[in-house]
Amino acid sequence: MPRSRAGGLGAPRSLAELGLEEADLAVAAAQAAGEPYGNPRPVTFDDALGVLRVAYEGAPAR
Repeated sequence: MPRSRAGGLGAPRSLAELGLEEADLAVAAAQAAGEPYGNPRPVTFDDALGVLRVAYEGAPAR
């Protein structure tokens, strides 16, 4: 769904709008990096934090 359509429906467009606090991003990144997943490459704290920051800010997908 295009970003403008989601906003028009009143849907949250960021983790912040869903109520996640910025201080919680590091905790979530540590949890993601600490769990084994079947990914083609390891999930690092820095990678997870980067993805979460973009989602927290509500930046459009690339």
